[in-house]
Amino acid sequence: MACWNNANREIAITPGPFTDIGIGLHYACAIKPDGSAFCDTGSWDFHPPSTKFVQLAGGWHHACGITVSSDIECWGSGVPGSPGERLNAPEGKFTAVSIGWRHSCALRPDGRAVCWRQPDFQQLPFRLHEAFGGVQFDQATDMFSLPDGRLAVVERKGVITAYSDEPNAPPSNARH
Repeated sequence: MACWNNANREIAITPGPFTDIGIGLHYACAIKPDGSAFCDTGSWDFHPPSTKFVQLAGGWHHACGITVSSDIECWGSGVPGSPGERLNAPEGKFTAVSIGWRHSCALRPDGRAVCWRQPDFQQLPFRLHEAFGGVQFDQATDMFSLPDGRLAVVERKGVITAYSDEPNAPPSNARH
């Protein structure tokens, strides 16, 4: 795993092999071939749980992973300045997870997406909501955040659809 900083072009190399990677603001986490997660954070205290994972996603201040049993576990910082804590995650089975700045979204096996927001400075409670107006995707395989804040959902038939991160927003584009 090679990570670099655009400001001073420093490159940090972490010997692998790794099967997946999740990148955040001050860290990079990766899955080792045995399913365990490793986070390279420099001096920042950001330790993943000892659970085995199949997929990771990184956000500004937290990371989440899909476990081998299809559950979600999240860790990091619910409030900037308190890294390393375990965070709320929805119950149930999931196939993919994606993270934005302070929210996370995941795909359920039935093709529906849910999103949740971590508590913030005002200590808003953990909230889970059905995303994208309840659209049920046909064999969704992955989801990821786009640089402009939209979320993209990948379907097995080759369709990628991008959505605003606003609840109930219609798709903004699709391509095959």
